[in-house]
Amino acid sequence: MKVIWYKCKGDIWCYLDKVIADHPSIIGLKGVYVIWTGENERKVLRVGYGTITDEIITNRNNLAIRAFFHLGVLISWAEIPEGNINGVLEYLMKKLKPKFYNNLLNTKQISINCPWD
Repeated sequence: MKVIWYKCKGDIWCYLDKVIADHPSIIGLKGVYVIWTGENERKVLRVGYGTITDEIITNRNNLAIRAFFHLGVLISWAEIPEGNINGVLEYLMKKLKPKFYNNLLNTKQISINCPWD
């Protein structure tokens, strides 16, 4: 499945500590998200799903994620049809192997493009 990953103004990746969580284009939006550090050598920190505004705020305040802020922590999100969420999360967790790993859902994977593909 091909999805569109959101970027910030200027067509650049959003920094988790700088993105405007209550921006009108984000409010109410639900989707999957990827949080990573490193422009060239990416290290994925977290993969998840939820209301993007809430997820930005929650992850911004997470001490484990904050520990990487000095390296620059980036975030992007994509809207996913609700029936595909678990399969997409399973795929992203297995493919990206985030440092802060969620439990696998043991569901059929649905492959999507990654933000930087």
